[in-house]
Amino acid sequence: MCGPNLPRPSLGGALAVLNSPSGENRSPVPTLCGSLVFHSPRSGASSSIATHATFTPLLRSGSVHQDTSGDEEEVDMADYVVGIHASGDLLKPAFQSPILHHFGFREGVITANNRPTSRAETEILLTTPLEIGVGGDGIIGRRVTVWRRSGIADGEFPVAEGIVGYN
Repeated sequence: MCGPNLPRPSLGGALAVLNSPSGENRSPVPTLCGSLVFHSPRSGASSSIATHATFTPLLRSGSVHQDTSGDEEEVDMADYVVGIHASGDLLKPAFQSPILHHFGFREGVITANNRPTSRAETEILLTTPLEIGVGGDGIIGRRVTVWRRSGIADGEFPVAEGIVGYN
């Protein structure tokens, strides 16, 4: 949406809306949906550097993802790894796109906030700050892929992916 009637003010930083991979990239393991925000809590909306990443799951009935049968279950975000790729091409399999940055939710400072709205956020302090910009080391326009930590070595398909945009 464009124009002066935006539904909410910009929070600054960058945002990737994560959904289950499509086509050949689809994982046989449970998929993950939600938003991943890259931000610097104390810098305000004008910061061009992200020091934190916050995952907010898309919750249905208090759960974070669905398995292949459609059943919902709780997820421990410490079991997942995030990769930010060199390009924004979602048509190629994830393993064919080089990764520029990666982090796990087990790394850094983890806080889980259960809010009355039934949303469970997982926030970490990134070990390496990320540039919020286009080109160079910037993360805007790049593909984001999420894998189960145990599945990376096994060549497992991603459980979620999206593209980073301005928030």
